[in-house]
Amino acid sequence: MYIAIRKYQAAGSAKDVEDAVRRELVPVLKQDPGFRGFYMIDDGGSMIASVSIFDSEEAARRSNEQAVAARAKFMHLLPDEPEVMVGEAGIAETV
Repeated sequence: MYIAIRKYQAAGSAKDVEDAVRRELVPVLKQDPGFRGFYMIDDGGSMIASVSIFDSEEAARRSNEQAVAARAKFMHLLPDEPEVMVGEAGIAETV
């Protein structure tokens, strides 16, 4: 399992970012056969992060390209480049 984490400084409200991401990015990610999940985290201030889970490193890296293309449609909400991390999950536990 591979995970892509993207951390953004938001210029818009978390709700506006959430709506844009749900509309522009999530449907694209869901079309990838390696896609397993997507989560968005709002720190209650101006930081927003996303966690995307995939079967392969290739799919996780591809998601970053897809995120760049989607973000171009709502740059006014996330104007700065995100911090990005992609890697294999060392521990994966769920209840």
